Amino acid sequence: MARLIKIIGCDNADRIGDVVFIHGLGGSGLETWHSDPQAIKPLQQQAQAAGTEFDPGQLDFWPAWLGQDRPDLGIWSLEYELEPSAWKGNTMPLAERANNVLEIFANKRIGQRPVVFITHSMGGLLVKQLLRNATDFGSGRQRQVAERTKGLVFLATPHSGSNWSKWAQFINGLLLNLPKISLSVEELEYGHSRLQELNQVYRGHKQLGQIPVKAYYETRPLMSIGVVVDKVSADLGKPEAPTPVDADHISICKISKRDKEDGVVYDSILLFLEDHLTEQKSGQYGSSSENAPPAVDRSTLYGQLAALPSPQFGHLVFTINPPPGTVPDSVAAQGARVEALLNWADGTGGCGLAEVNAVLESMLNRPR
Repeated sequence: MARLIKIIGCDNADRIGDVVFIHGLGGSGLETWHSDPQAIKPLQQQAQAAGTEFDPGQLDFWPAWLGQDRPDLGIWSLEYELEPSAWKGNTMPLAERANNVLEIFANKRIGQRPVVFITHSMGGLLVKQLLRNATDFGSGRQRQVAERTKGLVFLATPHSGSNWSKWAQFINGLLLNLPKISLSVEELEYGHSRLQELNQVYRGHKQLGQIPVKAYYETRPLMSIGVVVDKVSADLGKPEAPTPVDADHISICKISKRDKEDGVVYDSILLFLEDHLTEQKSGQYGSSSENAPPAVDRSTLYGQLAALPSPQFGHLVFTINPPPGTVPDSVAAQGARVEALLNWADGTGGCGLAEVNAVLESMLNRPR
């Protein structure tokens, strides 16, 4: 099962954007990013004993630090199953998991505001796949995830494959004598067709190829395995070369307080966010006017929605997914249903008229 964890600032209705952390192979939504993962469980147990909900924002780790340095952003972390071995968890192939996560993002309204994804290892491949799926096959809300993506950060992502897959096959086949490895590990092979396809798409795609990127790779070997993602594997073919980091494949995403003060990763990511998730003086989102949602005339939109057949309008409401009870059911007059939807969308906490318009255009332009 996958879930989106609120770290800090996610309930701030005035936030100008979102940052979503996405872990990689065998990772988790919290431990992957913590320099001392063992410190998390006692805090969770304390909250449970006190009968209170555990607040990830109280953790002393860098996703929370980003939220403290940028209180105008919502910081989230995705947790999902991506296990090295087929017997552990329920690992989906990359394309299926991408669709699964994309639906979670759409339901949580990731994409309603500009968003930057910070990824580790195979988490970066997952983001590339889901953005491609959103662009090529997504519904209005899903496409919005791709349209509002303003930056991608890759920490040791194997864009052309990884030695990790060879190591995992060795562990599975020789040491544990397991019957098979997971499809996720197979997809990490050097030169795997899906990796090649994704690289080609991102180099030539009109929309995806324009998303700003910041990439890093490790320089220290991981135990006896060696360097998992080297400079060549971390290179997307962008003009800016990936940045080397004095860390191994595991520690590169576990920024400590000392790393924050002395290292290069935290400060450069903070600057990356300043460049691509910054509120303009006009109050619009993003670092340029291109980030602002297009203006929508409410009366025109009302007329278009009121003219829809009732089943088609019902499908639009289902796609937008307002809170239960927001829109009256089909026995009510169409005009009243449209007015209720637009009042919610245009109000505090609503999705915005631009999103309603985007979903409508997607439905009307969809091949029959």
